[in-house]
Amino acid sequence: MKTLIPLTALVALVASNSLYAQPAYSKPSGYVTQTLVQGFNPIGITLQLPPTTSGTFTAVGTTTVSDSTKNFSTILTAGALYTLEIGSGTAANQIVEVGSGSGVNLNTTGNLQTAGVVIGDSYVLRKAATLEEIFGTTTSVLAKNNSVNSADVVWVPDGLGGYTRYFQNSAGAWRNATSPGLAPNTPIVYVDAVFVQRKSSQSVDLSLTGQVKTTPSKSAIVQGFNFVSTIYPAGATLQNSGLSATLARNNSVNSADVVWVPNGAGGYTRYFLNGSGVWRNASTPGLASDPTPITTAIFVQRKVGSASINLTPPSTYSNL
Repeated sequence: MKTLIPLTALVALVASNSLYAQPAYSKPSGYVTQTLVQGFNPIGITLQLPPTTSGTFTAVGTTTVSDSTKNFSTILTAGALYTLEIGSGTAANQIVEVGSGSGVNLNTTGNLQTAGVVIGDSYVLRKAATLEEIFGTTTSVLAKNNSVNSADVVWVPDGLGGYTRYFQNSAGAWRNATSPGLAPNTPIVYVDAVFVQRKSSQSVDLSLTGQVKTTPSKSAIVQGFNFVSTIYPAGATLQNSGLSATLARNNSVNSADVVWVPNGAGGYTRYFLNGSGVWRNASTPGLASDPTPITTAIFVQRKVGSASINLTPPSTYSNL
């Protein structure tokens, strides 16, 4: 898989005609390119749609939060999925999904009250990009076919340890191959990673456009394998990822949480934190190199219980 373009190149593209760029926000925008080869390609959504709106909470409930200065009935697009990111307070950087809202209220999938969110905390609301917005339709580089057996396939985690498969028919319309039928405007939450299954032996370049996220991102993981995006388009390493603050440590890889990083040859290199919090390589036993670059999509294997991982941008992002 091709290395992402350098972050300095992304900064130079702030004024570019990025698909997602909007002049109301000053975050750097641009594009990154990854090469899809035959087989399964792990892809992280490392560039985002710009925020839909932001503000501060005037009420916080178990499954509903409010901002009395907003009318979410006119802000939200019907049927779209959104992410709500907390900007301040004890739950800063926590991300939950928002599927609906009306008037001054947003309905969340997570209990932000339990997470420590209080009145006066700030937030950013962001629409989740759809398959059409990420991969395109008729102009997509993905192979199209009325049969899923011949089309390229996008495998999206279903949150239950499995995947839902999507492909484009010959007309470029997205279809669900797991529960057969049309699948327009299927959202992908940017903290999740996906697989793109390329059928042809001829490689193609996939370009993702959008806005660079420059703040930390905290999201939930569950016991088992979690396929997550590393979110930041360049410069991410094990050492600066922020993962060490959350993952369970142990001198034995059998008891520690494990990070599975694609090795570019169809396999994975496994890393874990020993009891002293030092990264070790479990695939080739020994200390992990410092720094150890990580790809845009990784598996985080949680051994016991659920947790929240806090992915942090490289320090150089503070200048963006």
